[in-house]
Amino acid sequence: SIRAAIIPATAAGLPLQDANNNYPDTLVFIADTSIAQAVEIQDGGGIVIDSFQVRVRDQVAEDDTLSNGQDFTLRAFIAFSSNIAPDGRFARISLPLGFTTSTDSVEQAVQDDIAVVDWRISINPSILEDLLNPVGGEPSAGKPASGGRISAAASKLSRGETSERQDLGGVLESLVTQEFQLDVEARGVSAIDTTRNITASESQTLWVEERAEMAVNALIADPPGARLGVLSTTLPFDLNVWVDKLGDAGLIAGDSNYVSLRVPSGFRIDAPGVLPGDSILPKLALGTGPAAAREVRVYAPDNAPAGGTPPRLRVRLDSTARDINTLAPAFIGEALETIGVTVEKRATLRIDNLQAGSSTLGSNQPFVLSGVIANVGKADVEPGDSVSVELSFDPTRFQLQAGQSARKRVKLVNKQAPVSWNMQTGPELGDFDLLATIIDSLSYDEHGFDSIAVYTEKSSDTATVTIADVGNATIVSALLYNQNG
Repeated sequence: SIRAAIIPATAAGLPLQDANNNYPDTLVFIADTSIAQAVEIQDGGGIVIDSFQVRVRDQVAEDDTLSNGQDFTLRAFIAFSSNIAPDGRFARISLPLGFTTSTDSVEQAVQDDIAVVDWRISINPSILEDLLNPVGGEPSAGKPASGGRISAAASKLSRGETSERQDLGGVLESLVTQEFQLDVEARGVSAIDTTRNITASESQTLWVEERAEMAVNALIADPPGARLGVLSTTLPFDLNVWVDKLGDAGLIAGDSNYVSLRVPSGFRIDAPGVLPGDSILPKLALGTGPAAAREVRVYAPDNAPAGGTPPRLRVRLDSTARDINTLAPAFIGEALETIGVTVEKRATLRIDNLQAGSSTLGSNQPFVLSGVIANVGKADVEPGDSVSVELSFDPTRFQLQAGQSARKRVKLVNKQAPVSWNMQTGPELGDFDLLATIIDSLSYDEHGFDSIAVYTEKSSDTATVTIADVGNATIVSALLYNQNG
């Protein structure tokens, strides 16, 4: 209540006297010294923006860091007192440059005293690049964006949290994680005094970092002779496949990437679940990074293609691990890796024309056994185009001359080489064989594994020698004849 009272004294503190009757010091008569009026005080109304939630895929985000190109929901919890008129309650969001929401949801009418207001927001995929390279200006990291604020002082650049990527011009660019501020204002009209507008505002700070971007990679890892993409018919090679991650955003632990491998006709994949004749290896699960690479054994076709377009191996990234910010599969930057290969006829050895010069020899007669080793394939032989060959024979019927060895190693020149042994027949008469055999395990194809013996089309050749008694010519007498008699 409000009370008014009469104080019976002058400003100087003297008693009040009746002006017409001042004898003897007649005081003013006061009938009632005070009056009171009861007053009711009511709350004119108040608004409180209590808290925010950043929600991703209907879940509360673990922190305030998001990825460029991401969609999310900002949820505000707003309390209106009962003395705020129910028909004049609104919540409005102001977004920085690079953030968008639907036009009809920027300002929303609110009915409840305890209100939950959601804004579905999208982050531009190029938001960080636009800050780094704005149109018509210098990099704007640290400059306020239209409709919002970017704090360079608080940016993660100060903590060294950057990512680097190389553009086509060879210039290293850094997409720096940036801070953005989203402003929310709630307003209403007092139900007590309708001329009075009541407002409240709060801000939500978000970090935006470069999204996880995945790229599939593949290369021929082994054997070394196949790494440049030249293969030999029928021979195996190992294809290494892995998925790289670009960008600062992490991935959800334990998630896998899935790739598929397609090989041209005639190639064969040696992997569980792949049947003979299948040209596709589907759903190969991979971790992330070169350390998580998987090795796939592939066999080249039996025959080299007869011209035309060179065959290509294709590795496709079908699905990715989830971005830790978006909780959705990471963005696929490079979905396809192709490897062009050349297939040539494998190194193919044969030995021919093994002969002793004459098919009939006398006993204990020296002779030269010779033959020709040839590579009739296109691929060369390793190591160093050299081939080992071994001669087999019955030592009671043939002997090697001094300094000769049954095993020889020859070097192919223009894909062939002669091989020979200096020998001597024994005393026994008859038809006897000499056998020369290529030792294939000591050579390998230049595009193959050194543990796989070189292919031999004709691994041995035989020479049959007849040791016979050729007889002796002896002069037993001489007759001197005189023509003139």
